[in-house]
Amino acid sequence: MKLYAVIGTITPGCGVYIHLYGLHTDRKAAERRRAEVEAAARRANEGEIEDVAPRLVKVVEADGDAAVDIFLGGYVE
Repeated sequence: MKLYAVIGTITPGCGVYIHLYGLHTDRKAAERRRAEVEAAARRANEGEIEDVAPRLVKVVEADGDAAVDIFLGGYVE
């Protein structure tokens, strides 16, 4: 089973702060979520000097049947 994670940051220049915006079994759903996150980021950053670049949020494919060790630190808003 393939899993598609939507990861990245909507804040340019933040470096290591990578967020998980969604985990999907369908690539089209993951691409829709990526587009939603980027659109929300553009609205939030409107009028700012730095704009959101499309490469900052991406869809990553993973094999759901493989053993995966994931550490999700931080907090949930």
